[in-house]
Amino acid sequence: MQMTFEKIVCGILIVVVLFLGFVFLGQQKAINQIRSQISNNGTVPSNGSANLPFDDGGAMDVDSQSHFNGEIKAVSGSNLDVEAVLYIPKDPEKIKAQQEKIKSGQAATISSDDYQTTKKVIKVLLNDSTQYFDLKQEDIRVGDKVFVTANDSPYKKDSLTAVKIARLKQ
Repeated sequence: MQMTFEKIVCGILIVVVLFLGFVFLGQQKAINQIRSQISNNGTVPSNGSANLPFDDGGAMDVDSQSHFNGEIKAVSGSNLDVEAVLYIPKDPEKIKAQQEKIKSGQAATISSDDYQTTKKVIKVLLNDSTQYFDLKQEDIRVGDKVFVTANDSPYKKDSLTAVKIARLKQ
C-alpha cells in the first residue's frame, strides 16, 4: 500500500514538472521571438489596435486625446496652470499608414522623430471627482511634473477639468 501511494505521488510530481517545463519553454520562445523582432527592425509585433489617436476611419485625430503631461507653473486653490508638452504628427498620413499596419496585425514603426513637440499652458481645474495618484491636492506645488487625464482635449481647449492627475517621478 505504501509503495503504491509513493508511486502515485511521484507520478503526479513528474506530470507537474513536465507541465511547468512546457509552460516555461513556450514563454521563452515568445520572448525570443519578440527579441528577434526588436533586433531586426526595432518594432514589436502587434495583434490589434494600439492606443493611438485615430478615429474609426483611420484619420489622424489628436483632438480626441485627453491625456497630457507637463510642469505646474502656478497653483491657486483648485486651479493649476500646467505647461503641457503636446505631440503633433509631422506627417499624419505616415502615422495613418502605420496604424493600418497595426490594425492588420503587422509590425509598425512609429518613433519620436515622427512627431513635433509644442508647449502650451493649460488651466486645469481640480474638483471633487478628480482622482489623485501618488499625490494629494494639498501636496501639489509649482515645479511638480504631472500626468493629467482631462475631460477634453488639450489640443483644442485651453481650460480643462482633471479627471485623473498623477505626479511623475523626477
